[in-house]
Amino acid sequence: MMGDEELLEAFIQESPLLLESSNSVIKQWQKEPRNDVHPKQLQRYLNILKNSAYLTSLFPIADLTGHAESLVSLVIDNKFEIDNLYFNLLQRCQLRLADMQDQLNRRANIKLANDLIAEIHHFLVQQNPELDNTQILPTISAAIKSETLSTKIKASIGGELVQVKANLFNLSTNFSHDVNISSALIAGQNTAIRNQIHEMDSTFEHLQKQLKKLTHFSGRQQISRDLTDSSTHLKQIIHSIRNLVSESDALILHQAKLSDNLHHDLMNTRLSSFSELIPRLNRFVRQINAELNKPTKLIVYGADLKLDSTTLDLIIAPLEQIIRTAISYGIENQKERKQSGKNDVAKLTLTITRHESEIKINLSDDGKGIDIEKIRQKADTLNLINSESIPSDNEALQLILHSNLMSVDSTSDIALLGVGLDVTHSEIRALKGDFSIQTVKNKGTEFNIHLPITLSVVKALLVGCTNGQYAIPLSSVQAVERLTLEKIKTTMAQDAPYTHKGNNYHFLSLAHLLNQPFCLHDDPSAQLPLFLFKSGEVQLAILVDSIDTISDIFIQPLGDQLKNITALNDAAILDNGQVIFVLDIPRLFNDIKKNIKAYNPFITSSPTSSQPSIAMIMIDSLTMRKATENLLKRHNFEVISLDDGANAFKLLNENAPDVLLLDFEMSNMDCFAFSTLVRSDKRFSNLPIIMFSSSTDPKQHEQSKVIGINFVLAKYYQEGELIESLQNIMGERYPFSE
Repeated sequence: MMGDEELLEAFIQESPLLLESSNSVIKQWQKEPRNDVHPKQLQRYLNILKNSAYLTSLFPIADLTGHAESLVSLVIDNKFEIDNLYFNLLQRCQLRLADMQDQLNRRANIKLANDLIAEIHHFLVQQNPELDNTQILPTISAAIKSETLSTKIKASIGGELVQVKANLFNLSTNFSHDVNISSALIAGQNTAIRNQIHEMDSTFEHLQKQLKKLTHFSGRQQISRDLTDSSTHLKQIIHSIRNLVSESDALILHQAKLSDNLHHDLMNTRLSSFSELIPRLNRFVRQINAELNKPTKLIVYGADLKLDSTTLDLIIAPLEQIIRTAISYGIENQKERKQSGKNDVAKLTLTITRHESEIKINLSDDGKGIDIEKIRQKADTLNLINSESIPSDNEALQLILHSNLMSVDSTSDIALLGVGLDVTHSEIRALKGDFSIQTVKNKGTEFNIHLPITLSVVKALLVGCTNGQYAIPLSSVQAVERLTLEKIKTTMAQDAPYTHKGNNYHFLSLAHLLNQPFCLHDDPSAQLPLFLFKSGEVQLAILVDSIDTISDIFIQPLGDQLKNITALNDAAILDNGQVIFVLDIPRLFNDIKKNIKAYNPFITSSPTSSQPSIAMIMIDSLTMRKATENLLKRHNFEVISLDDGANAFKLLNENAPDVLLLDFEMSNMDCFAFSTLVRSDKRFSNLPIIMFSSSTDPKQHEQSKVIGINFVLAKYYQEGELIESLQNIMGERYPFSE
């Protein structure tokens, strides 16, 4: 529930101070309702509290704080006038947050404030009926819905719905798999007993032969008869044991079938039909139509396909952003559509399909398409592309998925298009999926999402690589071949693609993808297995050391320590209790592709840089500062951590960091003032700077680019988004693990 214990302690230390400060500001504001300083101070305290609660996975606190922040933000934006009812509602939010703080101190379950949140909605709509949900609801709500402490999973039993806590349901699912493992271990023990019985049979036959010899000696006939009786009794015992083992085998087989059925049923209850999202998406399309006056109809195919409930909850926000982008930038107005001979009502087509080990979601429109030349020109202006090597149309189009395209002119169509899609790209990557775009001028644009299928039993190939064993889902493999050592050496030496049925595949060894040494056999007659993969635009031919077996495996999500390693889809427990990783080969390739300079598969290179990479972070929130510090340390940074910018410039001279991470709002000296001071010194003119801000004001983002801040990220940033930003701006100074 609590996440990282260190972050939790930091939040417990910080939150009472924030609540006390916000409470004081509310009282001052009530005395001076016309003073604009008080609401801005209150908004800042609530924003810090919300982000800190989010980082600590205390979603009920984050949810209520986010809604309280919405109350303040709408007043700042002059959406309505304040009165005693307004202050009363704010103070009740403060009291409820204080109660939650007490529950946290007692380590008790923190309940969602659904009643108070509903009252906030009712109050806001009464004050201003024109407000829509996007203005009222904080952006954190999607995460809360999927990860809240009281998350429940609906299971259909006997036509009725029951509610089960998510942690109990996960425990039951894992337990059913553990039963299968236990059955397999017992079956192994029975096999050992059966082998012993076979040995007893052999010994018994030998004993009978000896007894026959004894019968030839008259003086020993009595002994022989006694031994014969004993051997007969022993034979009966062996027969009884054999019958018991056979009955035990039958019971184990029956138990295994029952466990498999139970496990299968439990897994199915985790699935929800995509059709559950259709009403919400239709409402969203109608809302955008009303905002932009662009009549659009959503058509859905494959809505009956079922996905894991957690994935379904997390994919809705990216889908809504893609729909908004498609209508805003891809669909023409009615006049332009008439001139082009198109229907007045534009068409959005959403198609959901299952392909091998992936779920593919395709959204296409019949609009004007995206102007690729404008993207290429903007990227060239920002030095994001090499003028000597002009990217293809498809490569240029993918640039809008990266936030560094949003620099300089933040009001251009291309920049505004990137503002939404770069976040969407990060959210999909957090789900270990892929996101790509294709467009045709005057024909329309396609947005493609590829998501891995998780939480299921799948057939997998268990392969060997450098004394390790890994699982590769069989459904992701197109074909398997075997190559001689001579063919392998020739292909690698020429750095040539591998050709199969007219298609070219990028040729690599699994050892190289896993950053391990690759060694060939000494036996010239040996052949190594080669797997062919295809995922989206990626086609790979991967060489492994051996194929051990094919097995049905239950793939399970990784824990918190490993969940951010994108190439590891999941883990699996084999029947013998061994834990192995399930590899996502295309993702693994995409992660290392940008770092490949030159590749000699027979040479293991060592890192050339001996100096550690230093990150200086200045964040006033203790919880967020600790979270960011821990994240950077996990990625091999040395970290200098500060809570304000007053003495930072002196430390900057003494330590010479490789990157700065700054909070927009810091005590004594804010981010803009400090960044201006840094950029005025020639020694730090190229020092990478990342700013964290909770504001979506375009003017603030534009000013940050003018000052020289390289990236602006939301305060409750996605971990993968921050790491990708650091890799982009630091280049070779980013501390890639050995």
